[in-house]
Amino acid sequence: MSPAAVGVLDRPHRPGLPPETGDEAADLAAFLAWEADEREASRAAAAEYHRELRRKYGLRPEPATMSTEWGELTNPTIDRDDPARRLTYYLGAHHPSWLNYSPVPLFISAASLARYRTTGDRWPVRMGMTWALDSGAFTALTPAGIAKGDAPWWQHPDEYGGMATRFAEEVGPPDFCAPQDWPCEPPVRERTGMTVREHQQLTLDNFLYLREEFYFLPWIPVLQGWEADEYLEHAEMYEAAGVDLAAAYRVGVGSICRRGHVPSIVRVIEQFASRGYRMHGFGVKVTALPLIGHLFASADSMAWSDTARRDRIRLPECTHRSKSGELSDCRNCFRWALRWRERVLESLRSGRPARSSQLALF
Repeated sequence: MSPAAVGVLDRPHRPGLPPETGDEAADLAAFLAWEADEREASRAAAAEYHRELRRKYGLRPEPATMSTEWGELTNPTIDRDDPARRLTYYLGAHHPSWLNYSPVPLFISAASLARYRTTGDRWPVRMGMTWALDSGAFTALTPAGIAKGDAPWWQHPDEYGGMATRFAEEVGPPDFCAPQDWPCEPPVRERTGMTVREHQQLTLDNFLYLREEFYFLPWIPVLQGWEADEYLEHAEMYEAAGVDLAAAYRVGVGSICRRGHVPSIVRVIEQFASRGYRMHGFGVKVTALPLIGHLFASADSMAWSDTARRDRIRLPECTHRSKSGELSDCRNCFRWALRWRERVLESLRSGRPARSSQLALF
C-alpha cells in the first residue's frame, strides 16, 4: 500500500476544513468543494487498502449484482470499492410480508409489525434477507399519532421490549432495534411542549432501560438534536452515562430526514465518524446521500412510497388496483420500491444527487 493511502486512512480528524467567512453561500460552496476533494482521496485510499488485503489473502470480491425475479439488483454485501455497497442501505417497508421474499435489507417499523401481534403461533412472515426494527417515533408524534395514542412507541418500555422480543423470535433476529427515541424536529417539540434537552434525556433513559431489561436484543443508542452542538451534547450525555458509542454496533442519528445538506450538521457527522462511530442515518434524504453517505455504516429510506403517491407513478407492467377497483399508483409496490432503491444506489456511484423526477424515470 502506498504511503499516501496509509496517511489518509490513519488521519483521525481530516484537518483542513475551510474557515467560515460569514457568507453562507460562499461557505457552503467552499465546504462542498473541500468535501468532494476529501471524499475522493478517502475513496482512493480505501480502495487501495482493500485491494491490498485481497492480494495478500487471495480473496475474491463478491459479484456487484445478483439476478432476481425482479431483475438485476445490486448485491447487498459490503464492498468498500463500490460506493453503493460501502453502507447497508435498508429499504423502508410498511408491508412486513415483504420479509418473506425480499432480496434486499428491509427497515420495518414496530407499528407495521404490531399488526401481526395477535395472530397466534403462525406468524405470517419469516426473515429472508436481513432487517432492522424502527420504533416509528416520528409517526407516533404526528397529530394523528398523538390523537390515536395506540402506536407501539407509546407503550411502556416493558411492553415495547416484549413485543420486540417476539418479533426477533418469530420473524428472525434483526440487525438492530431502535429504542423509543424522541425526535427533535421543531414541529414535534411544539406538540410535546418539551425542550431538545428533555427529548434527549428521554431518549437516553429509554435506551438504558431497554438495554438493561432486554439485554439479549441489539438495541442501538440514538443521537437526537436539531442544532449541530445539540448532537454533540447528546453524545456527551451518553458517554457520561457509561455508554461507549465507539464500541456500539450502530449509533443512530435522528431528526435528519426532514432537512437538507446542512454544512454544520455534516461537520458533526464527520466528527462522529472520526471518533469511530458506526452510524445509521434514519431517513437520510436521497438528494443528500451521495454527499454524506460515505460517513454512515447504514441508512434507510421509505421515500419511494411518497414519490409514487406524489408523482402518481405506475410502472407499465404493474396491474395493482385500489380498493375501488381502479388501477392504482405504485405507493405499495415492491417492484417499484426495488427500482427506486437501485436508482438511489446508482446516485452513490455517480456522486450526483438523485432528484425526485429522476427517480421516476427508468
